Amino acid sequence: MARSRPIDRARPGARSAAPAREARTAPSRPPLPAWAWLLAIPLALVAFVVALRGGHPGTPVIDDYSFLHFLQFRRPLDWFDSMGATYYWRPVSRQLYFSLVGRTLIGAPWLAATVHAALLAATAWIAYRLVHRGLGAPVAACVAAGIALAEPARVLVAWPSGAQHLLAGLFALLAVHEARAGRSWTAAAAALAGVLSHESAALALPLLPLAAWYDRRGPRAVAISAAAAATVAAVWAAGYRVALQHGVTLPPSHPAAAGATPPLAARLPGLYARAVPAALNLEDLHDALRAFVVVVLAIAAAVAIARLAGRGAAARRRAALPFVVAGVVWFAAGVLPLAVLLPDWNEWRAWTPALGVAIAAPALLGAASPWLGATWVAMRLAALLVAPTPPPIITREPQPLGSHVSFVQLARLQMTAEAARTILASKVPSLPPHATVCYWQMPRIAEFAFQDSRALQVWYRDTTLTWSRFGGQRGLTTPYAAGVEFIMDGPPWSAAVSGPVIDAYQRAAALSVRDRLAESDSLLDVAIAGLDHDRGPFVGTLVVNLALNAYRRGDAVHADSLNERALAIGAETSSYWVLRAVRDADRGELDKARAAVTRALELEAGNAGALQLARQLGMTP
Repeated sequence: MARSRPIDRARPGARSAAPAREARTAPSRPPLPAWAWLLAIPLALVAFVVALRGGHPGTPVIDDYSFLHFLQFRRPLDWFDSMGATYYWRPVSRQLYFSLVGRTLIGAPWLAATVHAALLAATAWIAYRLVHRGLGAPVAACVAAGIALAEPARVLVAWPSGAQHLLAGLFALLAVHEARAGRSWTAAAAALAGVLSHESAALALPLLPLAAWYDRRGPRAVAISAAAAATVAAVWAAGYRVALQHGVTLPPSHPAAAGATPPLAARLPGLYARAVPAALNLEDLHDALRAFVVVVLAIAAAVAIARLAGRGAAARRRAALPFVVAGVVWFAAGVLPLAVLLPDWNEWRAWTPALGVAIAAPALLGAASPWLGATWVAMRLAALLVAPTPPPIITREPQPLGSHVSFVQLARLQMTAEAARTILASKVPSLPPHATVCYWQMPRIAEFAFQDSRALQVWYRDTTLTWSRFGGQRGLTTPYAAGVEFIMDGPPWSAAVSGPVIDAYQRAAALSVRDRLAESDSLLDVAIAGLDHDRGPFVGTLVVNLALNAYRRGDAVHADSLNERALAIGAETSSYWVLRAVRDADRGELDKARAAVTRALELEAGNAGALQLARQLGMTP
């Protein structure tokens, strides 16, 4: 917060020679108009859109399918439940938001991404208005541009469920803005909308009476603002009390006494070690780049502090101090609840708290010099544009980045889910009730993109359908209406497998176990002929089974040839390595055999053949 008096305007009646000297030395060129400084927001948004390259903004994934499932199958919506999510009551960002945009997510995902970009722009604009009152247009422009250039916002703009955080941050800043303007009850309305979007917006509540006190509007105004904040808190608490009776739950506590996690104080260093770099756009920068940005910002901060400590900077110091203190406290307090989630971490969860840093840092730098404020924007821009971007393919393994669901990981999940949806829509336009659809070789740690079977049920508008992994003995006996195999050297990134083809493979496997190898080979050939594609993990599985049959007949050379062909046309599978291990063991190359078994178990921990070989090779008791 800051007083409404701009820093470049002296108090009425104040007697000082400084303004006169400044007037004499001021340049003759008139200052830029307000609209020119506001251009910082759209220009920053253009750079932000560039930073979304490689992503799939608006494509539903993960929690989106829980919300879409409720939207599609629950009539009427219960405005007091969690709308299919695991925790929390957030009716504005869940029930209301998905009621407005949810039905467009499948056919027009760009619409949600556009709405989210508008929310980000509105947040930057409100921050501009808030800071402009105390620090002027140049500093306000640095604050607004810095918010629009925030790297964690990439996930929030690209992911429909990110509206929860974007709405909370927007309404929290709007509440403070309205409180500074003396509009206590509109501030309360904004704060209520914020906490009903996400709990982090509660950071704005104590600032409502503090704004009235700081602006010296008198005891009555302070009391009204305090009453407004208390009313919001009471309404929110009452609503949560009702919601808890409607199935809403809160995350389980992890008491340190039980030894589940370290005590809170022990977790704080690790928490802030993650939260501060995330707020500075540094989470996934390489060490050299991170060090460069940190050094530049540290030098800029040192110069700013030195300039503001001078005798002639008292007015600028008084104007900047409330923004700096309030922003730092806002951030430090807002991040604290995230300690209970460690070691699970996602930088976008700290979006609303990080707005404190996005205001405090440029307020400090810009109050000292507009050039120092520009340094903040330049470092934000550079860090954003060099941040990791999604690869053009669906990778087998997720990239090891700082957040569990980073922008890169989100894009990978969106590609995976959308690949399954589009191939099923093309090849399997309808499914019978109670059907099961299976998948092969899901990219690692991508299963949760589908929210169990909810995505499949939303696509086909049928709650009886099941989405399941094909694997182990259960896969050989379960009837499947269709299947999806993911091809990670794409494109295309997926292919459909019909129910009859899967059935032919299952019958071939059963015949192979009974040593009816010729009949098994015949069915495997039928399955291969029934596919409309010639590469992928399922195709490779069929060829591996031909190789296994050849090995059982004693034709080791042909078995090796088929096994290598399976690897070339399909994905790496555990069956491939099991057959490699058998071959190496037969040749007496036991070290190679053990390495092959290890790899097989890495790909499929429960592979029965690999486990049996591990025992035979002395790898397990």
